[in-house]
Amino acid sequence: MANFKLKIRFESGYTMPDPLLFTCDNKCLVCLAKVVPEFIYFGTIETEKTYSTIPLLLRCPECNNYFILHCQFTPSRLTADISGNFSPKVTLIDVPHGKEQPRVHIPENIQELSPAFVEIYTQSLQSELDGYNHLVGMGIRKAIDFLITDYCINTYPDDAESIKQQNLGTMLKKYFQDMHRVKIAAESATWIGNDETHYFTRHPQVGVDDLKQFTNVLISELASELNFRQTQAFHKDAVSR
Repeated sequence: MANFKLKIRFESGYTMPDPLLFTCDNKCLVCLAKVVPEFIYFGTIETEKTYSTIPLLLRCPECNNYFILHCQFTPSRLTADISGNFSPKVTLIDVPHGKEQPRVHIPENIQELSPAFVEIYTQSLQSELDGYNHLVGMGIRKAIDFLITDYCINTYPDDAESIKQQNLGTMLKKYFQDMHRVKIAAESATWIGNDETHYFTRHPQVGVDDLKQFTNVLISELASELNFRQTQAFHKDAVSR
């Protein structure tokens, strides 16, 4: 449980001398990750009411989204100037339920290379969390197609128009003969992805979990290749000086 000690403020300007303990679950209400939320802000209380709702603004350290807890404040008694002692009661009410989101870590250079891949891949993983299990593999298969195509266009810009018309298998054979790890990861993921789109499966011993694993290998290998290009360009420039 997450605990926050906060001093209650009233709209009249009065602030309670002793802090009040707020307690909430260690969970983000947006991505549903099990984290200790970060306190950001809370509102004031109207003095004339015997109970009031306090909005408590929190931030998730995992997804960086903000969410609000609504707390009901109920003092046992109130004096005219709110100067007396009372024992308030705080209860969480109307807690909004977030939608679980996939945790996807994609290197920045891959995000820059193929934004469409990132979008399709993330949507595919989201479909699994939403219960649409039969759509996951097909979506990832499409995402891989976009990733490989964008990589080829980036690497061979003069062939861009031709590359856009080639199927995935052709691109892998033509442009990845010397990139064995990338080619193996891409082909393996593609074969499973193809199975996910057909009635008959050629590789029944593997499934979506393997597809996600092989896709992660592909992402890692391509990101590493892009990083090496940058290193190689620097080295070449440094040597020439």
